[in-house]
Amino acid sequence: PEDDLDIRFLAQRESDWKDSFIALYDSLKSKECPYFYFHLPMYTILFRRPMIGGCDQFSATLSRSSRTLRNKMKEAGVVFEMPLSPESLDRDGNVRANGWDEIKDLKVGISTKNIHISKSDPRSMVLVTQLVQVENLFNFLLAHPQPDDLPILISPTEFRNSTFKLNKTRFNGKISRSEGKKMEGSYSWELVGPLLPSSIFNLNS
Repeated sequence: PEDDLDIRFLAQRESDWKDSFIALYDSLKSKECPYFYFHLPMYTILFRRPMIGGCDQFSATLSRSSRTLRNKMKEAGVVFEMPLSPESLDRDGNVRANGWDEIKDLKVGISTKNIHISKSDPRSMVLVTQLVQVENLFNFLLAHPQPDDLPILISPTEFRNSTFKLNKTRFNGKISRSEGKKMEGSYSWELVGPLLPSSIFNLNS
């Protein structure tokens, strides 16, 4: 039946993706791959090996984290921090206990439940450091299927089941714009596709 074919296709697709994710993560641990991105519409994770981007240990940076995601990570044993959040907020986005009694004494009628950091806030960024914790995050992502679609894996190095894609040039030339009474000319190069940090050095060379 057609439904059985669809189920087998989706199962094989997920299996191939897991093989790719495992292979890419192994290449990161062996330091063959400097970094890679785990991309979903809801959030993006940057995995890095030591000495990449100013960090001297294995790390993973997760953008736009939601409280639900952070709670699931905690339940899976992933230890993380939120370096961009104010000191008065903990990693869940709640007001810390320190100083809360003094606030309550003011009787201003505020509640910790109403103070949180949304996933659209840059302060919701999560940082995972040390190999053992990055490994916990990797296992968490591998064991929890994504609700929408399989994440996109982007790396500057090849890995199992990967495809090589070149960025396409949408526009390459001079443009003019008015600055007061003068026309200023500049050069514009518009590319389509993910532009990795390491690619910028290649463009300038």
